[in-house]
Amino acid sequence: MISHIKIFSFCTALLCFTAPAMAEKAERQVIDISQTTCQNFLDADVEEAHDILVFHHGFLKGSENDTVIHIDTLSDMSDEVSDTCTEKPDMIVLDVFKSLKKAK
Repeated sequence: MISHIKIFSFCTALLCFTAPAMAEKAERQVIDISQTTCQNFLDADVEEAHDILVFHHGFLKGSENDTVIHIDTLSDMSDEVSDTCTEKPDMIVLDVFKSLKKAK
């Protein structure tokens, strides 16, 4: 039978090794979209960049009280956001979305 002390020691060791990685991930989960620049978007890993795009799409749809999603349109707009951000890395991502939305 495994003693409670061994289980506690194992859990403590596991927490010590995983806590720094968990803390780093938690820090990256706080995003102020009014301050997220295209350079931030371009520097993000694939998962974070995807999350940024999905959130912004949802934010704009929600602000328009629009509950219909057209996947092709979102995909095209995501490509346009990426292109615009590559050309203008200092621009705020939300402003890119808004400008592309107005142009349509």
